[in-house]
Amino acid sequence: MGAKNLGFPDDRRGKAPEVVSREVPDPVVEVSEDADHVYVTAEFREGNVELVVEALRVLFRGPGIPGGRHAVDLPSPVLSEPAAHSVRNGVVDLVLRKSVPAPPTD
Repeated sequence: MGAKNLGFPDDRRGKAPEVVSREVPDPVVEVSEDADHVYVTAEFREGNVELVVEALRVLFRGPGIPGGRHAVDLPSPVLSEPAAHSVRNGVVDLVLRKSVPAPPTD
């Protein structure tokens, strides 16, 4: 009795398997903002990450980052010193103060 085709488009016997999963590029980054702050969360495979905050971007550097560095553009200008930050299990959380706070709304 021959092999039964189970509904696949063609018979794959004798062929090299296709790659069906792809590696997620490092890092996964989320950026959001409110009236006074910009929030950045970046996830890396390795926790040894150095960061530099500039007015309109954050630069991450480290051996676990492809190419050794990754820049993230920010939606608003910020101060160079983070208001708060944490690094845990390869996840970097930053709270950055905007250099020009939003005007009050009436």
